[in-house]
Amino acid sequence: MKVSIIIPAFNAVESIGRCIGSVQRQDETDWECIVIDDASTDGTAALVAEMAGEDKRIRLLRNDTNRGVSFSRNRGLDAARGELISFLDSDDDLESDFLSYCLETMNRQGVDWVKSFLRAHRPDGSMADWGFTPASRKVRGRSFREAFADPKHDFGHVTGSLIRKSVLDGTRFTTGLSMGEDMLFSMELLCRNTPIYVSERRFYNYRRRIDGHSLSINGYKNKQDVILLMNSARRMLDRYAIPEEMHQRLLRYLDLSVQRHYRKDRTDIVICYVDGGDPQWQADYRRVALRTGVPSGEDGHFGARYANSGTLKYVLRSIERHFPDIHDKGGLIHLLVSSDSQVPDWMDRNRINIVRHKDVIPWKFLPIFNSSSIELFLHHIPGLAERFVYFNDDMFVFSAVREKDLFVDGKPRVRFIRSAIHPESKDAAWLHSFTNAFALGISPRAFRAKEVYFHPPHIALPMSKSACKACWDAHKSALLRSITPFRDRRNVNQYVFPAYGLVHGGYSPKMTVRDGYTNDAATDLIRKLDRMLAEGVQLACINGVADATDRNRQAVRKWLERQFPTPSIYEKEG
Repeated sequence: MKVSIIIPAFNAVESIGRCIGSVQRQDETDWECIVIDDASTDGTAALVAEMAGEDKRIRLLRNDTNRGVSFSRNRGLDAARGELISFLDSDDDLESDFLSYCLETMNRQGVDWVKSFLRAHRPDGSMADWGFTPASRKVRGRSFREAFADPKHDFGHVTGSLIRKSVLDGTRFTTGLSMGEDMLFSMELLCRNTPIYVSERRFYNYRRRIDGHSLSINGYKNKQDVILLMNSARRMLDRYAIPEEMHQRLLRYLDLSVQRHYRKDRTDIVICYVDGGDPQWQADYRRVALRTGVPSGEDGHFGARYANSGTLKYVLRSIERHFPDIHDKGGLIHLLVSSDSQVPDWMDRNRINIVRHKDVIPWKFLPIFNSSSIELFLHHIPGLAERFVYFNDDMFVFSAVREKDLFVDGKPRVRFIRSAIHPESKDAAWLHSFTNAFALGISPRAFRAKEVYFHPPHIALPMSKSACKACWDAHKSALLRSITPFRDRRNVNQYVFPAYGLVHGGYSPKMTVRDGYTNDAATDLIRKLDRMLAEGVQLACINGVADATDRNRQAVRKWLERQFPTPSIYEKEG
C-alpha cells in the first residue's frame, strides 16, 4: 500500500462525507483512509462506519474521550500501513490529482516530502490562496530559508503534503496544544534536513468554518498553551545540530505566532538567574577565563555574584502573592539561564518559559558571564509580551503592586538617580556601565560625566520591547562593541533602554512605586527588612554582596520563608 491518509474528526457529520469523497475521487487508487473519530456527539462515527462498509480502504478508529487533534493524528500515524503519509482535516477536501501529482513528483525529484499550499474557501463563498506561492523546486530542509521566515508564508500546515513515513522516525504531534502542533511537526521535518519539493500548485481546499467544531485557528487558550509550545520547541531544537540562523529563525516565528494569537493586554515577568555551583557553568567559566584572562575592571567576586542564594523561589512567591495582574491577565514568567542545567530542581518547568542564552544572544558571544551584556538581549526572548518587568533573583514584591504602578498609557515608569563612582570601588566596571548606558541612551544630547553614574532604583524594572528594539536600531554598532564575556568598563547595561525611552517618548518619568534597598552585609539587616514592610515598600532588593556573612545570608532566607511560606504554582508539588 502506498499512501495512508489520516483524518481526525470531531462532530463533522456535515462535512466528513465530502472530505472522504474527495479521497475516493483521487486518480491514484492505492490508498487507505484512516478516520479517527474524537468522541463525536453527532452522527460522524455512524456516517464513517457506513462509508467504510462500502469501501474497505476506509478505516474508522474511535477515541473513548475527546483527546484533541494531535492525539488523533498520532493514533493515525501509529495505525498507518502505508509507505507515505498525508493529513486531511475533516472539514476540508482535496483536488482529484493531489496524490498522483505528489507521487510522480516524489519519484521524479527523489525527495521525501512534497509540500503544497492551501486554497481557503470563506463562509461568504470567496476564495484566497493562503501562504506564499514559491517557485517550484527541490531543496533540503535546513537550506529552505523561506520556510518560517515570515508568518505570511503560512508554512506550518501539515495538510497539503505527502511525506515518506520512514523519515518521520518517531516524530509525533505535541498533545495538549490548542494550536501550533502543525507548526512544531513541520519544523522538526526541516530540522531533520528532509529533502523537500515545494510546489506552486494548490490541491488542498481549506474550508474555514465559524463554529465551535472547526479546526481553524482560534488562538492560544491560556499561558499553559504558550509555555508548552515554547518548551516543546526548545526540546525539539536541541535534538538537532542545526545552524544558528535556523535556530533563531524558528524561534522568531514562534514568537510572532504568540504575539499574534495570545493576549496582547498582558504584562510578563523576566528573571535572569545564575547558579555558580553548576559544574557545567563552572567548566565554561574557567575555559573562557583561561582564554581571555580577567578583563580590566572585573571585580573578581566570583562567589558572591554567581552563588545560588536560594531566594529565587521567594521571588516567585512574592510575585504570585502581591502582583495579581500578572496571573489575572495571562502574563508569562520567563527564566533566562545559560543552559538547562541551571534550572532549579524544585521548579515546575511546565509553568515557566525556560529560555537559554543561545535562544536570545548571538552565539559568537557565548558563553557569557556578564549580566550587563546579557541584559541587552532581554527583548529577544521568544513569546515575550510588549510590556514586561525585569527581576533579578534578589528582587521581591513586598506589598501589593498593580500594572498602573509600573506603566502609564502603556509606557514604563522610571526615574534616574545620580550618584558618584568611588575611585577605589571594586565595582568600577559595573558602575561605569551605568554611565555608558545613560550617555548612549540620551545621545545626541550633551552629557558630561567622568565619575558619576545614573541609574534607576535597584529594583525590578518595567520595560517595553518596542523601546528596546528602537534603541538597538539607533545604536546597534555601539551596543555590539560593548559586549564582553566578563564585566568591563566599556560595558553598556540595560538602563540604556529607559534612558533612550525617556528621550524619545517610549518611557514615562512619573515613577511612583515605593521602593527599598539593602544588601545582605548590612548591620541590623532583619530590622531594616521589617522596617521596609512596615513602611509599605512595594518593590525591594536584598542585594547579595561579597562581604556578607553566611549567618546573614541564612537570616535572609529564614526571613523570606516567614513572609512567603506558601509554595507558588511555579514549584513542583511536594
